[in-house]
Order: sequence, then structure tokens, then C-alpha cells
Amino acid sequence: MEHTRGTDAGCVVRTAGRLAAALRGGWWHGGVLEGSVAAAMVAGTSALAGLPLDGPLLVLAFCGTLLVYHLDRTPALSPEDRLNPPARWRWRRTCGGQAATLAGLAALGACWALPQLRMRTLAAGFALAGPAAAYALPLFGSDDGSDDGGSAKRR
Repeated sequence: MEHTRGTDAGCVVRTAGRLAAALRGGWWHGGVLEGSVAAAMVAGTSALAGLPLDGPLLVLAFCGTLLVYHLDRTPALSPEDRLNPPARWRWRRTCGGQAATLAGLAALGACWALPQLRMRTLAAGFALAGPAAAYALPLFGSDDGSDDGGSAKRR
């Protein structure tokens, strides 16, 4: 009987360890940290302006930021991640299901929050989306680090 209890306890400890590792990975590599910072910035701005806290805007700030970072860090869009932050690359490769689940939940949260926002809030968000997209997917410059559209290679 003792042996069985020890095995069950070992299974619980292993499961808890895996859950803790998954949560840590989501925090550091899944965009949860960045989404939390975005929501905190929205809450802080609201407090500084003396405005009431807008729940859907907080949800959208968190979920939208998580989604942008998720897309920016996909291996197809960011192959350089294999060299720069290898831990993030390994997490995405080994925990792809968790990454996809995080992104799916963030998409659902964003879909819930968007229709609840005022039209002028949506208009301001769309106006700022262009520069934000240029951060994630540069429109000008090249992948060699130059700003001249790659002409440095031709010289």
C-alpha cells in the first residue's frame, strides 16, 4: 500500500511540475507578460486621467498585445529567434499546443471585447494599428539591417 501512495504522490508532483513549467513558459515566451504590461498601462493611464476603468478595453489591450507578440514570434515570421532567444524558440517548438491555446483564448477575448468599445475608441485604435503593424512586420528597410531597401548588398 505504501508503494502505491508514493507513486501517486510522484505523479502529482510531476504533473504539478509540468503545469508550473507550462505557466512559466506562457509568461516568459507566450506573450502573457507583454499583454499584462499593456493592460497595466491602460489601467494606469485611466487612473492618471481620472477616468473609470474600462473592462473591455483592458481585455482588448491584454489579448491584442498577446496576439501581436504571438504572431511576431512565430517561427515562420521570426526565424532569427533560433539564434537570439533560443529558450523561446524551444518553448514554441515543444509547447506549440499551449501557444496555440493561448492565442485562441486571446482571439476569443478580443472578439468579446471589440463590439463593446465605443466607435471613437475603435477609430483611434485602427489609426494606431498601422504604426503598430510596422513594428511587427517592417514595411520599409530590409532584413540585412540597412534602411536603404537592400541596396547596400548591391554596392
